[in-house]
Amino acid sequence: MNMQFNSTQELVAALSRMAIATPNSFADSLVASYNYWGDLTIRQKAAAERMLAPKETVNAGAIEALLGTAKDSGIKRPVFRADGLAFSLAPLNGRNAGAVYVKAVNGSYMGKISGGVFSPSREAPASVASTIIAVAADPRGTAIAFGRSTGNCACCGRQLSDPTSVDLGIGPICIAKWGL
Repeated sequence: MNMQFNSTQELVAALSRMAIATPNSFADSLVASYNYWGDLTIRQKAAAERMLAPKETVNAGAIEALLGTAKDSGIKRPVFRADGLAFSLAPLNGRNAGAVYVKAVNGSYMGKISGGVFSPSREAPASVASTIIAVAADPRGTAIAFGRSTGNCACCGRQLSDPTSVDLGIGPICIAKWGL
């Protein structure tokens, strides 16, 4: 049991308050399970604690602006890569419209940024939020660092071959289209 809750009863009470404030069928099901069985499983308790944990606010405005500039420049599905993460816009017609998806460069889903709040996935290491903050503070600098360390453009992902592009860490077309 997390230090935030001294007992399962406190955890269930917090779930009940959450379910009343914002309808949540998962919270309702955990409360119903507790009421029926008299306790929650270890996994149910862990899921409830994750759900009730405070979310970290992340100012990702610079990342959102960068992706928006690329989209406005004609790039259909912009992806920005930096510090081992890849940022992309959620589809405008999906349930996460307006959010920014965060994945590891290898494609593993790390979470999403919506309304300035980062919601990590279960698999996301704790360091992801601080990495997002660092990228948002200096998108151009992290793009250059990514390009120099990997040899690939942070914006389009292509291998940098021109000596000037390699030195800049970003290709000239991406500099223009992404506003870097």
